[in-house]
Amino acid sequence: MGVRENGSALSRFLDLTEAQDGGADFSRMQVVSDVTATIEWYHSNIASANSFFLVGHWNACSLTSNSYVVTDLGAITGTKSSLAYHVNASGKVAGFEEDASGNPIAWFADCGTLTALGTLGGSYAEAHGINNSNRVVGWAHNASGKRRAFTWVSPTMTDLGVVSGRTDSESLSVNANAEVVGTVVNFASPPYNRLAFLYLPAAAYTLSAGMNSLGTLGGTQSVGMDINDSGQVVGGAQNASGNFRPFRWQNGTMTDLGTLGGDSSVVDHRADAINSDGDVCGRSYTAAGAKRAFFWDGSMTDLGVLTGGTESWAFGINASQKVVGTSNVTGGAFRAFIWDTVNGMRNLNDLLPAGSGWTLTRATDINDDGEIVGFGTNPSGNVRAFLLTPTCKIGGGAAAAAEAVLAAGSGMTDDTGTFDRLVVDLSGEPLGTISLIAPEPGLRVDYFVSEPVLAPDDPDSDTRPGFRDGVALDRILKVDTTASPDESILTVSMHFTLEEIEELGEDPSDLQLHVFDRSIPDSQAVWVPAGKYIGESAPTSVIGEAGVVRLGDGTVEYWCVRDAGGTFRVGKPYDDHATRPTGPAPRACGVAAIPLLLVGLAVLLLNKSRR
Repeated sequence: MGVRENGSALSRFLDLTEAQDGGADFSRMQVVSDVTATIEWYHSNIASANSFFLVGHWNACSLTSNSYVVTDLGAITGTKSSLAYHVNASGKVAGFEEDASGNPIAWFADCGTLTALGTLGGSYAEAHGINNSNRVVGWAHNASGKRRAFTWVSPTMTDLGVVSGRTDSESLSVNANAEVVGTVVNFASPPYNRLAFLYLPAAAYTLSAGMNSLGTLGGTQSVGMDINDSGQVVGGAQNASGNFRPFRWQNGTMTDLGTLGGDSSVVDHRADAINSDGDVCGRSYTAAGAKRAFFWDGSMTDLGVLTGGTESWAFGINASQKVVGTSNVTGGAFRAFIWDTVNGMRNLNDLLPAGSGWTLTRATDINDDGEIVGFGTNPSGNVRAFLLTPTCKIGGGAAAAAEAVLAAGSGMTDDTGTFDRLVVDLSGEPLGTISLIAPEPGLRVDYFVSEPVLAPDDPDSDTRPGFRDGVALDRILKVDTTASPDESILTVSMHFTLEEIEELGEDPSDLQLHVFDRSIPDSQAVWVPAGKYIGESAPTSVIGEAGVVRLGDGTVEYWCVRDAGGTFRVGKPYDDHATRPTGPAPRACGVAAIPLLLVGLAVLLLNKSRR
């Protein structure tokens, strides 16, 4: 599979592998593109008797008109402020809040539930980093009143210790290999003698297991801020002149990333985040002494400021080179921003729904799905941690095509004029069946199954979320035929587990099968019953009949008989019994997760070696 801009040579390749036993092997290609790109498929050994199916998803988020839904992450004590600092790939968040006495309480946020992490025997703690395995890092007071870097894996907090004779330590970031970066320091002895550290669970990068100092750029101090899965570390370090400079460290070598023209002996002159490709963001000084957010991908770019502002600071960057941070505006107040190479710097407050009541002050991190965390003032006037979810991810609006292709196929009738096709997902799990009753010879049936799944490599990708309002099992089966409606009759069934149905709090017979007629554009489709209200009965051959069968193996089959094709979905009618819901909804989790805005790349039948 190749991707190229129109008129150019293929610029990126992804090897495709043959599906085994009705399933498929997952592969991914990340491409930032638009309508000027062409996706091409090649196969070296396709004969006319073979079918070649490519299924996948395309992230339909707009590069120029994105907007967000804001979720208040709340607070455990509900008293003073709560602050979010890092978000992982599945939307889990690390942060902390202040209790009534002003002491910080470290927490881990998972789908609206905050878990206090405790301390190392002292009175308070802060959480600053989290990896995709939900390992949290930060710092906590121990029983002796020292600040110590920790790593937390539920329910245990572990003291990472110190190095180079320092008395205190703080951890800020952790990668997939449980490698932790931060700073060791002597808080009792200004100027504190800070040193960036890298904690390794096993020897790597020519360093030993445990705490390792990363050194400086020729001066006496340094701070460690972030680490990616390749072990590249960023932060700030003093050079021989005593000025802090942004650095990137890799395999024992610390590299000065340069500046925006100025220098500073202040520790805020540093790199704060690094993405999987080694791109960096942070804060640097201009020749005029202005403090500016920067983006570095081999050279340093000044990201500017929001309207009326004079300074900015970047704190997070994702694989798509989107950068988030804070900038002051006219009057001096600080506001959260997002920056990318297409749009430049934008005020995140301008990308919220009108009347949200929020004032977003600082954006601290962004994951590769575009989810953003930070803190600001909520509608009640409290400083709260927030999670921003792109509306293009959660569905709604004019492009409410929240679906991802799971499996696709087609079949020809045999000599007896019948064809049965088992519908499976990419892992080979049966999801439904399409049966044709006395169709025309040679009739072809095409189908695909879609539902709002997570990315294939996400640990929660085997879940099947319910529809956003909990009224439907949001698996969609779309069927089309080469015959006219009066020439083909289909029995379509969809399979669900009892566990999925019970998650909606429903009895199987309380749900209903809905059909969108294939002749109606999807944007105009209305929800109509397939025939009668579902009762428990075996499938028949009567057009318009529908029912449900309990199969006895923990699954339930919903079925209906239909002429021609259609789009089939199981659920309950909405309040107006007519239209599908539109507009964004807040992020939800588990079986009620908000669907990703994914659209199927293609369902291809290739009878040539290249199309």
